[in-house]
Amino acid sequence: EYGDDTVWGVHNALQRTNEAQKTGSRDLYANKENPLESIKPDAIKQGMIGDCYFEAALASLAATRPQDIQRMIRDNGDGTYTVTFPGDTSEPITVTAPTEVEMGLYNQGGKDGTWACVMEKAFGAWCSAHWYRRGPLNLGGGNTSIEGADGGEIRLGHAMSLLTGRDRDTDSFLFSSESEIAEKLNAALNGPNPQPVIAGINRKWSGKTADGFSSSHVYSVIAFDPKGPDGGTVTIRNPWGAADNSTSGTIKISVKQFEKNFSNASYTD
Repeated sequence: EYGDDTVWGVHNALQRTNEAQKTGSRDLYANKENPLESIKPDAIKQGMIGDCYFEAALASLAATRPQDIQRMIRDNGDGTYTVTFPGDTSEPITVTAPTEVEMGLYNQGGKDGTWACVMEKAFGAWCSAHWYRRGPLNLGGGNTSIEGADGGEIRLGHAMSLLTGRDRDTDSFLFSSESEIAEKLNAALNGPNPQPVIAGINRKWSGKTADGFSSSHVYSVIAFDPKGPDGGTVTIRNPWGAADNSTSGTIKISVKQFEKNFSNASYTD
């Protein structure tokens, strides 16, 4: 419809920027009295950086432990923010407030504030600091610091460990039964101390799975109901942040579907 990928990319960026301008808050947290009300998965809307692995982990952390995100960000009061990742406390990252252009190109600014944009910008800068932190398809780092986050991660859950300061347990579904998956989801998400979970699809031979989930992509697992049919109900969120009840947004599926469509899951220890 738009001729080629370049024209489509410009159109998409302008559309996202306009939406951020119309609906987005310029404050770090839209709810200044209670920031935790603003730290929610809906604030994550992946843009043109291939960092689904980070965005999915950030959304999962927002769903389970929003207070941890608030503790990571320090407002310096001069238009900059310093983010200290629990997985690397020795290297705090200071970034400027995201511009409208950045909120159009990268994580889209929205009604919940700019905190998710700040986190993505800080992660890109952290990756850019050393080539070995970057994705295997982006060892050069890109033209801006935020582009250092592009290119994927070799081991599922590495960015999640940076966000939590904890190791993770990654299971391949080739060697996991539905009951084992349900047990681990229940322990991670419904225990007294909920922890973030992400899931990946590594089936490169097909663009989408049988149920329409995009391959070579990482998703958040933000809730689990063990009483649901077919082994329980898993709430999956795509970091693209599109409409609910779609594989591009937030959708509920059974453990049976989860095991069928996804390749692996990473659980925070």
